[in-house]
Amino acid sequence: MNRMASRPEKPEWFAQRDFSYLGKLDDAEGWVKELERVGKRLALANHPLAKIVLPNSPDGLKGRLVKEEGETHLVRVGIRTVRLIEPDDEGVCLSPLELPALRVYLDAPDGVILKQFKAALKEARKSHPAPIVKPGPPAHTAIFDRTTFDRWRENRIIQLGELLAWREELSAAERRNYPNVALGEMAGLEGGDLDKKTSLAIACLEKALSSVHALSAQICSDLKDGSSPSP
Repeated sequence: MNRMASRPEKPEWFAQRDFSYLGKLDDAEGWVKELERVGKRLALANHPLAKIVLPNSPDGLKGRLVKEEGETHLVRVGIRTVRLIEPDDEGVCLSPLELPALRVYLDAPDGVILKQFKAALKEARKSHPAPIVKPGPPAHTAIFDRTTFDRWRENRIIQLGELLAWREELSAAERRNYPNVALGEMAGLEGGDLDKKTSLAIACLEKALSSVHALSAQICSDLKDGSSPSP
């Protein structure tokens, strides 16, 4: 039995929010903005998930909070997915943000580079899994697409992120009135084992937040190729 005898009321601000626009959100750029917005809310509320948005290490920051004209913004530090380092680039070293990385020796033939790179990438992925995977032989062609976005929608990750940040700002006594399963129901999860569904949805939110940098890299790649940033 996962439904409570006395369900807590949705907070008024949440009940008045219209999340219908998420049903039409099918572009990577739009999802980056949504995830960064929710990430900022979680960071400002000091929610544990904020560690994904704002890593503790000052040397490897993927983002930071800055105040401009009284308003707090989440500024994300970008990096190039592929980078050319010339022989005369003396003293060049990779920042913690750019690690781990694979080095390519460009004097080798392309065929050798591609063969060795695929082998090295396969080995590296054992300890550094890809941010998104596709089942079967075409796994290496996986990108963030509508399949991913549909999964994020179905798990109500944006709604859940908003509610988790809101709950974190309540007193300890008040937070006890809003267990995860209550937030899951408020967010719109329904049917089956709601406790399990909420846990899986929060895990989905956590993975989505950790994928923002990879999603941004995909957008930059699309723009560089001259194609639309939409999947």
